[in-house]
Amino acid sequence: MLAIHPYSDNFPLIFRKEQQRLREILGNDCIIEHFGSTAIPKTPGKGIIDIMVGFSNWQNLQKAIPKLSKNGYILSKKDQNKRKNRVFLSTSGEKESCLGDIHLHLTLKNHPIFRDAMVFRDYLRQNSQLRQKYGKHKGDLIKRINGQRSDYAQLKGVFIKKVLKQIRTKV
Repeated sequence: MLAIHPYSDNFPLIFRKEQQRLREILGNDCIIEHFGSTAIPKTPGKGIIDIMVGFSNWQNLQKAIPKLSKNGYILSKKDQNKRKNRVFLSTSGEKESCLGDIHLHLTLKNHPIFRDAMVFRDYLRQNSQLRQKYGKHKGDLIKRINGQRSDYAQLKGVFIKKVLKQIRTKV
């Protein structure tokens, strides 16, 4: 069941441990970044550790998939059709993700997907008022979506795009 959990100081620790593990698997040909709510202190979320892995080219990204699969990350077949320019793997596979699961988002380090995720994360880290608004928005969404994860993701995405647009107009 889709639920919102309070932020935990353990989230960055879990990420750093996973980052070290990923570095051992993938080497130094990629950038490994923590993003999403678990990367933004005091922000409630699903409690899933989202990790963006940026590669210099698509060939190296493709070579990483079997290595990650051998180490317990499961390539999502159903999710691949929805995500362009990104490969998605998780520790939960095709079953419903829950608190503590790891989601890997593989893309190119110079792609807007990578850049936007980092810009949004960094902006919320610096803006407590917007961070609170985002947390409240997610809590309100949970009440409205009747457990439909795709609706939650879509409506949360609208909020994120609006914030990114505001950031770009300020620059």
